[in-house]
Amino acid sequence: MPKSILEDAMHEMVKESDTGDEKIKGYHALTKTELGLINEGKDLEKQCIDYISRLQSCKDAFVTQVDIATGKTNIRQGFMWIIRGIARPDEF
Repeated sequence: MPKSILEDAMHEMVKESDTGDEKIKGYHALTKTELGLINEGKDLEKQCIDYISRLQSCKDAFVTQVDIATGKTNIRQGFMWIIRGIARPDEF
């Protein structure tokens, strides 16, 4: 599942933030705690996706690529929802 433009923009703002008073359109102003939790989540997501990429490059018979691809999609979606839960959009 490709990342959304909003998720990319949010990630960039979170990476650069150290004051906790930035506001992303459609979201409340994030606290330092929220920024830290989002950054931690993004780091964990990257670790998971790196691991899955190694599995996808494995050509052994024991690795079922369809299941790996489904897992990758679900992990990305799970992290998206977790981060959305922390950021709490104003709408939807």
